[in-house]
Amino acid sequence: MRPEAEALTPDPRFATTVALEPNGTVRPLTFADHYGLVASLDTITGAPAPVRNAFQHALHCFLYSWFDYEMMIVAEGQAFASFELALKLRLNRPADAPPLHGMGPRLKAAIDAGLLPPPDPEQEPDEYFLLRSIRNELAHGSGDIHPPALVIEVFKRCAALITTLYPA
Repeated sequence: MRPEAEALTPDPRFATTVALEPNGTVRPLTFADHYGLVASLDTITGAPAPVRNAFQHALHCFLYSWFDYEMMIVAEGQAFASFELALKLRLNRPADAPPLHGMGPRLKAAIDAGLLPPPDPEQEPDEYFLLRSIRNELAHGSGDIHPPALVIEVFKRCAALITTLYPA
């Protein structure tokens, strides 16, 4: 753990991160910039409360990665968990149906039921494969640290898919 005196200071890896101004100048990224970015990812409105709450937890983890850069991995994992919860609830399988475990079977069932569009045959590997691969790497243990751009993309894709499952 970081010493208490440093606990509320930005993770040193953010010290080299810059924001680009409209006039082309660069400046150090601020917490307000980071907060605005994270807040812009809060786009889910039509999903049930448990899904929205799970996604909010993911956003909070991403927000607090300002203080611990590696919390972005936790944030991604929670974003995936919120998407998996959305799939689980939306599929609403009968009590006597065999359970679907994991993102892969749930994605297939949602696609088969017409709740999500099928993979784009022109995109190889497809979006679902890429998301499952990232999710599985995180869920089964990884020492990876993802850059903010990848984390943002994961959040955007999870939010878009949740919105597809639960349009406002």
